[in-house]
Amino acid sequence: MGFDAGGRESFRFGGAACAVGGDGGHLLWTLPEAQAGERIPQEVVWDLLEETLWAFRRKAGRLPSRVLLLRDGRVPQDEFALALEALAREGIAYDLVSVRKSGGGRVYPVQGRLADGLYVPLEDKTFLLLTVHRDFRGTPRPLKLVHEAGDTPLEALAHQIFHLTRLYPASGFAFPRLPAPLHLADRLVKEVGRLGIRHLKEVDREKLFFV
Repeated sequence: MGFDAGGRESFRFGGAACAVGGDGGHLLWTLPEAQAGERIPQEVVWDLLEETLWAFRRKAGRLPSRVLLLRDGRVPQDEFALALEALAREGIAYDLVSVRKSGGGRVYPVQGRLADGLYVPLEDKTFLLLTVHRDFRGTPRPLKLVHEAGDTPLEALAHQIFHLTRLYPASGFAFPRLPAPLHLADRLVKEVGRLGIRHLKEVDREKLFFV
């Protein structure tokens, strides 16, 4: 599940878009009312996650056993505290990962060619992940990812996040740099900033109108 806060001028929208299940299918998108600032309130984070959990339950007949929470940029202190407490009460395992588009530097190969999926572990539950490298289009910049909470090994997380970049429903061969849930959340909040939230009241939340 991807979380992003964006929008226009002083208004920000906390958006979420999800690709879950063995088939990689899109579950739903959801967002709160307009809010100020880049921080999503604890209650809003949990509301977004709870709505997604119920959507999963309606389709699968059960709650998920584990969720992967992806936050664009740095995670503000305690932003996910309420959600993680609720997941723990429900017995749902979780991992929370901060996904940073900058801060990872650029990758220069010493020998051979670079390839998608390059994984570089760093200190303090931090790693670099090169998700997309296109020859002759400049020096690639990997994502910098920080494992904020959870017990999944870093290498396993890197595999999951890399494969999430390949679940982009808009194209079968051109993949986004970000994992699909986070890329879709980013596209969603930008589109909401352009259209305004009032135009989305009746839009089916399973329809990807913003890809």
